[in-house]
Amino acid sequence: MSRLSDRPLRVGVVPILDGSGGGIYQYSVTMLDGMLAIEPRPELVLFADRKSWTRAQVWRRRGYRVAPLWPRTVRWRLRAMARRVVGLGPVGKAAALLGATLGKHRTVGHANHRVCALPEMGQWIARFGVDFLIIPAPSLIGVQSGVPYVMAIHDLQHRLQPEFPEVSADGEWEQREYLFRNGIAHALTLLVDSGIGREDVLDYYGDIVSGEHIQVLPFLPASYLDAAAAALGSAAVRERLDLPGRYLFFPAQFWPHKNHVRVVQALARLRSERGVDVNVVMCGSATDPLRASVLDKVHRTAAAEGVGDLIQILGYVEDAVMAPLYAASSGLLLPTFFGPTNIPVLEAWALGVPVLTSDLRGIREQCGHAAVLVDPTSVRAIADGIHSLWSDDLLRS
Repeated sequence: MSRLSDRPLRVGVVPILDGSGGGIYQYSVTMLDGMLAIEPRPELVLFADRKSWTRAQVWRRRGYRVAPLWPRTVRWRLRAMARRVVGLGPVGKAAALLGATLGKHRTVGHANHRVCALPEMGQWIARFGVDFLIIPAPSLIGVQSGVPYVMAIHDLQHRLQPEFPEVSADGEWEQREYLFRNGIAHALTLLVDSGIGREDVLDYYGDIVSGEHIQVLPFLPASYLDAAAAALGSAAVRERLDLPGRYLFFPAQFWPHKNHVRVVQALARLRSERGVDVNVVMCGSATDPLRASVLDKVHRTAAAEGVGDLIQILGYVEDAVMAPLYAASSGLLLPTFFGPTNIPVLEAWALGVPVLTSDLRGIREQCGHAAVLVDPTSVRAIADGIHSLWSDDLLRS
């Protein structure tokens, strides 16, 4: 990477390093790691929001300059200040103070989808002299700052499967459409994970973006997964977490589309119809009302079906534990409704672990014949797939 000027290219990255972010967190970490491998290496600036700030310090030690993502930092400080000032309400007046701080905005966008540009944000980012931003998940930061940017689009499930509340309920559909349409319209380049992802972007947003502005950058296993460390650490993690002697691993946030409840029902079917007990270890966050309701339904279903003894739920686990959890397992379960491709499949393969996932467009192309593919709507199909993964050593190998 080089420039016509004397100084090297300077790239800003705006990752999501909140571990509860699931796949976007993994993608962000892998992208940050990949940027360090570029030769000659550009100058790198990591812009971190409040949720990402603590984890961002690791990357400071690895060669990134770390800076707060202003003016969000101003917003946090104003809210804290508002709570300390006698007679100043914590929300309304703090917002008024913020509005006064930001001053006049300019509006950019297309048709009925317009977003306010924040000159002060652009001026803040310009202080670091970045030539462009890399944004590993859909965001309006690039548009608001006025700095050229590259943005990743991981899926368009609010368009493809709006029946799932996590992409449509309580204004979520409208918010996503606003974000995607503005973010796509103004990006220098869009990154998608597959040819299917590229097709989806052109199908739904071909009026504002052309194919030459979309590049396929396939997912990779998370860069913190180390096969050698996994093998060495599996016994210790198994003992510390009191894991079953044999289990299938289901690493997924407790969103409805991840399909946890049908997995529980499939385990009950295997026990009642075939006399086969399969242990499943689940990990993932349930930090908002929707995910908490799914987790509660998992517990209630397991109790009602009489398979509570077969399920172990670890909650959120740290990066260092993930590789040993994979390596000690007998297989990955991921009967998700969302794609088009998924990172846990690649993580399992990287650690020599067989995979069960969904027979759906995109996922089908990602896996080919290298996974057990099941109909995610069918408890029987999931049960049959689990039985094959659990019992057929030839298939597993």
